Amino acid sequence: METRSRAPKIKRTKRLTLKDRLSRLTYHRACQLLGPDGPHMIRRGATYQDIDLDRDVYFRGDLFRLKLRGAARGKDPVVTITLMAPARNRLRFNCTACETLCEHVGAAFSLVLEEKTALGLAAEPEERRPLETLSPKELVEQALRDREEAEAMLADASARREAALAEAQALLSGAKDEAARLAAAAEAEAKSTAERRERMAMDRIAAAEKAAVDEVRLTAADIAGVAAGQVIRKELTAADDAALIDRAIGGLAGALGHRAA
Repeated sequence: METRSRAPKIKRTKRLTLKDRLSRLTYHRACQLLGPDGPHMIRRGATYQDIDLDRDVYFRGDLFRLKLRGAARGKDPVVTITLMAPARNRLRFNCTACETLCEHVGAAFSLVLEEKTALGLAAEPEERRPLETLSPKELVEQALRDREEAEAMLADASARREAALAEAQALLSGAKDEAARLAAAAEAEAKSTAERRERMAMDRIAAAEKAAVDEVRLTAADIAGVAAGQVIRKELTAADDAALIDRAIGGLAGALGHRAA
């Protein structure tokens, strides 16, 4: 009598453990959990290469913990991923070194995505049997599995590509805005500098003009004094000089007496 094999039981969503959740985690879903900066945080987190799974990772029950040695000044950041108590179908993640989502959390998600087999979240790939040893039915099943795997890899690659493209576009837009801001600031600074130099030049010109006028006045006064002296010396005789001196001496006594009174 032919016996039918029972289909494997599939856990209901509400009964999924943390291991179940992480084993089903995809790149696209991880980006959704981390928010708009998710792709950037995961890529930055992937740069942490000095991670020893036996030394730095604890994964038991409903707790995943990653210690990133030397990733920050002071104490090493520790990232934890757990299931939220009020809502068991959601993941909760935290970093001891940061108050908000950060690249340390991205490193934990990157590690989960890249090391599922080593973390026990995925089975070791079965060794492929030579195609010539497969029956027609097994060939069809193998082809379907290969197709599903290829589609999953394509979807993951497409999600990563779209995220990288979106981040690149955001960076390009930000760079353009920053360049426009710097250009406007440089233009304003150049205009301010030109106006300041113009004022300084005008002040120097005004000072030079005033100095020139003062010099002309002093020169004219000197010339007038010399000319007056020459006229006086030319027109006055020795007798006139003596009379002027006597008059000055006589007036000096009266002036002194007036001041003493």
